This record gives sequence, structure tokens and C-alpha cells, in this order.
Amino acid sequence: MLPINLKRLASAAAILLLLGATLCSLYYDRADSRNRSVSGNVRSSRVTSPQGVPLPRRAAASEKGGKEDTFRCCGGQKHHQLLLACEDTQTSHIAGVPLALAVAPANSSEEQAIALRCGAERPKTCATNVREAVAAACTGRRSCEVDLESVLEQMNASSSCGGNLDTLHVRWVCSSTVVSSRAPVSGAHAATDAANSEADLYAAATLPPLPLSANGSRIVDANGSRVRFHGVSWGGFHIVNAPGGLNVAPLESLAKMVRRLKFNVVRLTVSVHAILLNPPVEERRVAANPRLFHAKALDVLDATIRALDDEGVMVWLDMHMLDSDWCCNQNDGNGLWFNDNFSEDDYRQALVDLAKRYKTQKNVVGLGLKNEPRQVCSTRANGQQVKLTDWLALEAKYEGKEKDVTTFVEGNHSEDFAEMVEETSNNDECLWPSWASGEERLRYRDFLNRAGPAVLAESPHWLLGVNGLFYGQYLDEVLQEPLDLPKTNVVFEAHEYKWYTQSSLLNESMPFDKALKAYGDNLNKNWGYLSKGDHAPIFVSEFGMSHTWENEEDSRRWFQLFHEYAVGDVSPAAEIGGLDWAYWQLSGVQAGGTGRREGEDETFGVLNRCWTAPWNSKHYDALKGLGLR
Repeated sequence: MLPINLKRLASAAAILLLLGATLCSLYYDRADSRNRSVSGNVRSSRVTSPQGVPLPRRAAASEKGGKEDTFRCCGGQKHHQLLLACEDTQTSHIAGVPLALAVAPANSSEEQAIALRCGAERPKTCATNVREAVAAACTGRRSCEVDLESVLEQMNASSSCGGNLDTLHVRWVCSSTVVSSRAPVSGAHAATDAANSEADLYAAATLPPLPLSANGSRIVDANGSRVRFHGVSWGGFHIVNAPGGLNVAPLESLAKMVRRLKFNVVRLTVSVHAILLNPPVEERRVAANPRLFHAKALDVLDATIRALDDEGVMVWLDMHMLDSDWCCNQNDGNGLWFNDNFSEDDYRQALVDLAKRYKTQKNVVGLGLKNEPRQVCSTRANGQQVKLTDWLALEAKYEGKEKDVTTFVEGNHSEDFAEMVEETSNNDECLWPSWASGEERLRYRDFLNRAGPAVLAESPHWLLGVNGLFYGQYLDEVLQEPLDLPKTNVVFEAHEYKWYTQSSLLNESMPFDKALKAYGDNLNKNWGYLSKGDHAPIFVSEFGMSHTWENEEDSRRWFQLFHEYAVGDVSPAAEIGGLDWAYWQLSGVQAGGTGRREGEDETFGVLNRCWTAPWNSKHYDALKGLGLR
């Protein structure tokens, strides 16, 4: 890759020319003043806004019979690195940079994201044009890295924006047409390409013989051979009716990136709201995919699943939320399989609708029936947060008896976590789901026994995911009170995060072997026993850590423990090659939702802000160590 540093780029005269393009108004001239073609088959003709300002058209298709070029966008602040890349095929390259703007701060990250919508940018604050500098460095190359700190420092020193520029937004065009004047330069990100041959990078993967089924602790293919999931959750749809990234990159490119990163399954998160109501999708959510303009939620989901199918990637659908929003906490009103907005019948209908819609889509192999069943201590009704004053609390969590809080949270929980449980356990306005006891409508097993057969009636070949109670942690009762579902269709799902782990185990002063034994004993008690005893497959469908995990003692120790438990000698799945897993999550940028800020960094995300490579190589290498191959 080629880093861009304006201090070393071209001459002072060229820089001064760029600075003359500074504007401090809502609109600006985004067209190439010469109206020249940026590649042999992309035209940049001019249209005019109501204010008379010339605006460029989107990347256009080539002449009849040619391949349509695609455009991508990326933005960040001075602490970010932007990696522009075009690597879908062996001849892909950056054909042009129609737009590159240094922009002053907006009132919020969401406001900035809306103003800088890919392909229809309208900054509402002062902006400086740096297009020619970025284009000169990047055009014709496969990838190049933009040093934002250097660019913004140079612009702030000379622009008329008062030294206030803090964001760089770039739109570039990818083409597979070889440019004879400047051959594409290899420079793919080391984390993606280093371990892969050239052929592996561009060849689609092959789906296993389908359908899949459960056989003891294994997920197996149609021939009885084990299929080990090493996947990733692709979030966003359960919040904004479109998976993350479609606002800045073509869907096909995103699917290719998933495959190139060696994930063999994508856990696509959906909501009851999106499935039943099928709302229109905001164009800005799919801005880099014009063919999805005016689409509805299910159209976008269809397209995403097909794109993954084209790359040989399996899909595990996950009913993540009832309402469309970020998940999860005890006050979001989504911990059960019903709430003020949707009944259990609605929930079950959404599951059935998915089964009907995708029963012949070969790469859809399973459906998680309920994500992170948990207590509900308040809910949202008519847009307002309200207490559950009209809901009866569960007086006894297990078999009509109060379960001692210290027993319930012993072992694999932090002190803070235990304190939270104690507070809500004594709150008669919280509803707690149980496995097979207590109030009938709160029995999780009973719900699964109603929902599972309804799904299998439509898609009898699907695997059904059963997530553990209390945020995916507890499956300790499922053998004593078994499900009335075919064992060959059931996969149990567990979630595992640092904050689930007793804090003393995360202190590196404790000998690792001692910490590992305690850690493993706790997880074996909660859900690992199902795999260890060859009772059923365990799919760790969520786990994750921040990009800076190696610099944080507790995160570093937690991942060392989890790594050993997932693939080491102490793993309950050691004899079959390690646990099945899906990392949380793919996106490096927040989509929004309650408690989130659209456009902010997703600190657990695999990919960078541009969706062009891993956020950093060490973070991705940690996942490779769990069996990506």
C-alpha cells in the first residue's frame, strides 16, 4: 500500500492550488472541473443542482457489453487510517477519486454521516477539497493508505476553515479494466493476503454437502463429515434494516471480503419488526448500492444472502431482537419472546416467515430462535421507557423456590455482574425467564417447543439454534428437562465475553494454569458439558474483544483463557478439532441504535472503517489462531 502524506506529496505549488478550493458553505463544486473521464469506462458528466452548483453523476456503466464500475466511500478523523482498496479481482484497481474532502466537525457523528452520504455528499460545515492530491497518489493502484493526521494538519495550517477540519471523506471508483498507462500495483493488506495464495484470494469457496445436521457434539454435512463453523456476525439489519457497510461499499465486495477473510458462515442478525413489517430502507443505508434504492428490508436481506451464496459462505439467521434496535440490556424490553409491541404469536410468525422465504436458499443452514434470553425490567411503549407495573414478577426462579443470588452468580461472573443480578432479582418489576419452571409464559423451553416445530414444518432440514439463558450463558438444565425437538436439528448456542468472567481470573498475577482450570470448570458446568459428553453441538455464536485487547491486562488474559478453551487441550471439543464459533462482529463502524452513535468506531469490529481490510492485523491474527483456514 502507498501511504499519502501531503508534506511529502508533489510541490508546494500543487498544495496551494488545492487550498484554493476551500469552501465554507453548504454546497461546493464536487465535479472535476475538466469533466474528464476518470477511467476508460466511467464517465463523469455534469448535472446541476437547484443552486446552480455542478454535481457529478454516480459511477456509470461502461459501454454496452462492458462491466459496470463500482464506487466506494470512507471517512475518518485524524486518529484513523483510511485504506482505499479495490481488490475484488486480480485486475481490480482504483480508477479514480471523484471526491476527497477535509470537513469541519458537525453537531454529531450521525449528522456528519447523513451529510457525507456516499455519492450524495452535502457537508453542512466548512470543507476543503483535497481530491487531486489523493487521486494523484492512489489512481491506478490496488490499495493506498491515507495518513489522516498528516492531511488534516496540512489543511488546517493553510485553509480558511479556521484550523477546525477534523474529518476526511473520500469517494473512489473501482474498475477491473487494466489501465495500460499505469499497471495496478499490488499492495493488499498483509492481514488479508499474507497467508493466502493468489488463486485463493479470488476463487469462491465451496459450500459443504448440504443439508447439515447435528450428530452428537458435531455439526455434520450430508456425508456425515464434520463441518466446523468459524464465522462472524454481520450486524446492522436488526437496527436499520440493512447490514452494515452497504452505505460505503458494494454488497458483492463485502461478501468477497468475508470469504477472503476465511469465515465460512455469517450470522445475520434480524428483528421481528423488520421481518413482519418489511419497512422501506433509507437510501443512505445502502448508498453504495444504487440498485437497492427504494428496496424494502427483505429485499436487502435477500440480496445479502445471495451475495454470500455466490462466495460459498453459509448463512445462520439469528432472531436478534423483537424491536429494531441495538441489543442487549435488561431495560430494552426485548429479553423475552414477546413485549408490548409483538406477541409470542407475532414472534413465531416471523420465524416461520423466514423459514418459508429461505427454505430453498441453499446456503441458509440454520436459524437462532432467540438471542440472549434475559430478564426484562422495563420496556418501551409508544416510544417511551416504562416500568413493568402491569406485569407480574417471577416470584421464584427455579421450581417455586427462591434461588440464592450468590449461588446463581457463583463461579464465572464478575462482582459487578453479581451485584446487578442481586439488584434486579429483588425487583418485583423484573420478569425472569426460566428453562422449564415458574410462570408458564416465561418458560423458555415451552416457547422453543412451540416455535421449533413451526419452523421445521417449513424448513425441516434447518438447524435450530437454542441460546442459553441470561445473555447466552446458561444451558445447565437442558438435559434434565430436554426439548421436544429432533436432536438432529438442535444446536445449542453460548455467548462468552470478558465481563462474564470472574475478575480474579483475569488478573495475570494468578498462575495461568490455575485460572484456566477455574475458567474451564465454570464453562463446562454452564454449557461445555454438552460438547464434552457428546450430547449436542455447542456453537459459541458470540464472543469478542476490542482492537486494543493486547494492551489491556484483563482482555489479554480473557482471550488467552478463551483460546485455550476453544481449541486447546482443555477444550470440551478438543477431540473433534475445537468449538464452533462466530465472532462479534464484522463491522468497524456503529450503525446506531439505543446507546450507540452512528458513524463512531465499533471497537470490537473485525474490519476497518473503509470495509477494505481488518482493523489491525493482531486482532485478526487472534481469530486466525482459533482455526480460520
